[in-house]
Amino acid sequence: MAAGFPRALSLQAEAEAEGYHGLGILAQWRKLHDLLAARASESESPLALLEEASGSAEPKLRFLVPGTASTLPGLGAKEVLQLIHPLAREEDLRISEAVQAFGLRPLAEREGAPVRHLLLPWTKDPSPRVRRAVVEALRPRGVWVKHLRWAVESPALLLPLLDSLQADPSRLVCNAVGNSLNDASKAKPEFALEVAGRWLEEGRQGPWTRHVVGKGLRTLVKLGDPRAMKILGLEELKVEAVARLKSVGPIPPNSNLDLELEVRNLGKQEVRAALVCELETTGKNPSKPRRRRRRLGSLLLPKGESCVFRVRERVYDKKSAPLLDGTGRVRFFLNGKEEAEAPFELKRV
Repeated sequence: MAAGFPRALSLQAEAEAEGYHGLGILAQWRKLHDLLAARASESESPLALLEEASGSAEPKLRFLVPGTASTLPGLGAKEVLQLIHPLAREEDLRISEAVQAFGLRPLAEREGAPVRHLLLPWTKDPSPRVRRAVVEALRPRGVWVKHLRWAVESPALLLPLLDSLQADPSRLVCNAVGNSLNDASKAKPEFALEVAGRWLEEGRQGPWTRHVVGKGLRTLVKLGDPRAMKILGLEELKVEAVARLKSVGPIPPNSNLDLELEVRNLGKQEVRAALVCELETTGKNPSKPRRRRRRLGSLLLPKGESCVFRVRERVYDKKSAPLLDGTGRVRFFLNGKEEAEAPFELKRV
């Protein structure tokens, strides 16, 4: 009411009449975007109304402004960007995330690749939250959102943004760059490898460039891609490894597997190793077990010494694909090579 939305008092009743409480959280937000956009369209100046709402003291209303703006018919891309730019600077993470997912992302889907040119000024903004918003909004896959088709098919279109921001002084921004490159690697691994190698070789590196490359290649490392290992300096290891199951008895679904991994470095120098864990359980087709891989981080292995690492893996049961009784195993990969495994029995209670 304070912002001036027409029929503000009927919003709750109308949302409930359209099944609001039976929807998932994303669908609930989108329902509110639609209802607020319809009301804004009734005002003399929808843009002025949304500007008033974006300055509201109520964070829940500011959270809804980006999605309402991108839903509102007749509001151009430049007008939307001008409206939500101040919201991207907010310290409230919920609101800055709403700018990316519900304000910028729909524009990127609607406008296509040319939206990059409109967002280039944001990459120079003093606020790291604004610079991060550009990268997160244009991620090929992203979070809470559908795949951005043009970025999945042609991730090179993002290079004008990524090349400059990989050397950004803010880790917040660089994490987004790494996530974007990792998204690209899933459909275009050659592209991700070429870009990562170039960033490490060229002179213009930032304080987080190596961190960016590590995040950007994490899926390829998890899959054991030797080219990704080489770029990250993860050499072939000479180790002896033994995995031991510490949990006692059959393992029921939705419980933890406690394991111990002992690794002895047989090489002539201290080495760093990327540790990946793969959980395998029985599937309906005996020849096709279910597998889930997870990167656990990096290990520092002193020369000639044995190190023991404790690992906990969760055995998840999903309604859509319930786990089956049978023998499972946990495999451990160091720098892409399988080095140890531990079997276990899975049994439903």
